[in-house]
Amino acid sequence: MKIYLLFLLVLTVNCSNICNRIPCAPNRLYADIVSIIDSSSSMGNGLFDGVKQFLYDIATNVTIGSGEDNTQMAFYTFSKNGKSYGTLNNGSNKDSVISTINSLTLDN
Repeated sequence: MKIYLLFLLVLTVNCSNICNRIPCAPNRLYADIVSIIDSSSSMGNGLFDGVKQFLYDIATNVTIGSGEDNTQMAFYTFSKNGKSYGTLNNGSNKDSVISTINSLTLDN
């Protein structure tokens, strides 16, 4: 048990040193982000535009691309029916992601 606790202590100290050497920044986010967005009329234009702005802010502050060291984004909306706005592979460059965000529409 003592060896296990010592191992955890060493692991914690080493991990904290890594975090101190590599600055945390949004452009270092390496993730696949799938957004599921309510596009029903109950959202209203103001709230829906706020969601789109939030997605735009994420897209412009991360490194978008394919591969391990990049972020990919995909979008799905739902109301009475669901709609796919592409796959993670389609969201592998910043221009296509921003274009997709701009094409999101509120159902009436």
